[in-house]
Amino acid sequence: MTHATLIVTCSGGTYFDRDHYVDVHLPLALACWQRHGLESASAFFPRDANDLPPPSGPFGLLVD
Repeated sequence: MTHATLIVTCSGGTYFDRDHYVDVHLPLALACWQRHGLESASAFFPRDANDLPPPSGPFGLLVD
């Protein structure tokens, strides 16, 4: 099985809604890409991400 990790960094004044990304975007992407072999997708954030001003980056995305 191949694994890929994507590290995303945010800068500027753009707001990033982590809850929406995890609860809505990832399940939608998984549903769309499963037929092409995607088995899972999960996001992870820095331990202190809640203390960061928006946008709360960097964050990682692990896909299988």
